[in-house]
Amino acid sequence: MRRFALITAPVIATLLLTGLAGSRASAQMGTATPTPTAVATTPPQLPGRFTGTLLLFGKKPSGNGAVTAYIGAIPCGSAMVKSGLYAVNVPAAANLAGCGAVGATVTFKIGDYWATETGTWEVGVPQTLDLTGPKMQTLALVQGCTNNVTLTFSNKTPIKTLRAAIEPATSLTAVWKWNAKLGQWDGDFPSAPDAVNTLKTVDRLDTVWICVSSPANLVEPAVAF
Repeated sequence: MRRFALITAPVIATLLLTGLAGSRASAQMGTATPTPTAVATTPPQLPGRFTGTLLLFGKKPSGNGAVTAYIGAIPCGSAMVKSGLYAVNVPAAANLAGCGAVGATVTFKIGDYWATETGTWEVGVPQTLDLTGPKMQTLALVQGCTNNVTLTFSNKTPIKTLRAAIEPATSLTAVWKWNAKLGQWDGDFPSAPDAVNTLKTVDRLDTVWICVSSPANLVEPAVAF
């Protein structure tokens, strides 16, 4: 005769609860997310830093131009000018080839113009350096109208600024520029009323012919520092 074990209701309930708990534990173990491990990074070397005021032709630059720091011929950092103030970081050579090395000379360009002042690169130490410009160069002019000159003033420079750059001012008789678009000569003549002069502004790298009544000098922004 076969004997059958009698399984009571409480035993069945215990087995069911035990199985459910095991399933929940398995599910929890399967969805566990490992804790991320922080990855150590090495920051770049500290830059040099220069801040100060700006004056171009004795005035705060209009608008929001840019100041660019150079070491040699390499641009090593740029920042926007805000209300006549600038602040620029100059990275170390270890982070930008050819840039900051202790004792290196730093020159600055304000838009198209070189500033007169220079700085000295140091690691991390903020330096106050007020900049003025542009740094100027002098070009000798000979008597007559054979002075064919490539100008270095910024775009839309008023012709009166060019007049003021001639020394002595009384030697200037005319400034001519060929207008290829209209196929005509535009000119400025200091002795004539402004209303009849057709050359009102000049642009950077414009070619003009300057007529002077005696030897003179053109003092214009320097091309290179």
